[in-house]
Amino acid sequence: RMTEREAIYSRLVQSVRFGQATTNDIQAAISPKDYQYFERFLQKTISSVKDIDVSAESKIAEVCGFMDHIKKRIGKTKGWNRTIAIRVLSYFRDKQNLPLFRNIQAEDSVPQAVFAASLGVALCKDPSTFRTIGSRLWEVTGHNQEALMVIFSVQGEAMAPVVYEILCEEQLKDSAKILITKFLGEKNYRASTAKIGDLLTTEESPQVLASCLYALRYIGDRSVFDKIVPFLEHPDFDLQIEALHALAEAGGSKSLEFLKRRLDDSNWWVRREAALAISELGRDGIACLRGAAEGDSINARAAAQTILAELRFHRIATEEF
Repeated sequence: RMTEREAIYSRLVQSVRFGQATTNDIQAAISPKDYQYFERFLQKTISSVKDIDVSAESKIAEVCGFMDHIKKRIGKTKGWNRTIAIRVLSYFRDKQNLPLFRNIQAEDSVPQAVFAASLGVALCKDPSTFRTIGSRLWEVTGHNQEALMVIFSVQGEAMAPVVYEILCEEQLKDSAKILITKFLGEKNYRASTAKIGDLLTTEESPQVLASCLYALRYIGDRSVFDKIVPFLEHPDFDLQIEALHALAEAGGSKSLEFLKRRLDDSNWWVRREAALAISELGRDGIACLRGAAEGDSINARAAAQTILAELRFHRIATEEF
């Protein structure tokens, strides 16, 4: 039955998109008893968080009564049934639904429902919602970073300046700093470099420091080079690893001498990551590894040979090998 209905709905969407389907055609194709199949079709086709054109699906949902059906479900049901209905409504990316989504964000006690509504707000791409888009979600999910990262990522580049302002202006818990710095790094928001560099000198939490180094690994700005170097000697293993890659991105060939020293570190994984970071420096890095692979230090030789072998067998992607 579902396969049959999918074919009908796919043809209907195309007909609406090209202006060939009438109101009668839509109503004849989807009756209330078929709403469950139409909902599954929508889950399969337009539930993406990417920017897509859903105008045809929205028109069909309005004309056949499915849109009203979903809104009634949100108002009359509870639990997962209601949460799923909120998520389905978010598919349509309709700013007219923003008041409903915001009300759920503000008042609902079910984390999954708040997440679905927050996603609905994000998909509507309304700039006025950027600053508060994750606040309620943050509260009810117990600082669920993955859920918030999804919400932030839906907004894409436009969200970066907003969360950067929050980082600069507000007193934040460590979990918030971690989320925001990682997001800024992944979006390569270079305007945040100085602030993130400052956090390296003022923060005490290893997790926050690691997230700052992680962000700088993506941004790769030379201005924070000297602030990264001390972390190569840090007793925290994770901070050393993040610092190796952040330094490679920030310093380029300038970082080579610092990274070479870590090839003889007492920790095998630090040695391996140092070799990997060196390989990221391009031709100079590969030449350095080849020299270390034939050098006197057993530790450095093993680490360099390991990464060179992985490069040779394409386990690591590079244009320089």
